[in-house]
Amino acid sequence: MTYRAPQVLVAQDAPAYIVGPDGVGRLTIVARFTHLVTRFLPILRAAGGDAALEHQLLTANPRRALAHTLVSRLQEGRHSQPLS
Repeated sequence: MTYRAPQVLVAQDAPAYIVGPDGVGRLTIVARFTHLVTRFLPILRAAGGDAALEHQLLTANPRRALAHTLVSRLQEGRHSQPLS
């Protein structure tokens, strides 16, 4: 099966710093950084995703997006400035 998802970027974060109703912040770690592999990929596979789609979403698309960002920064002469 061929998938067309050239502009899809998958992101995750390790949640989270939560401020409760009392105004007190609490650090709550829900899934850390394993969520993508332990939850997302099994759901993707169960829905019919294959190794090619996994590669596109988790390797090829981020690589292309990051390379594009770097090339754009180099072309604009902003390579020594921090990413914004």
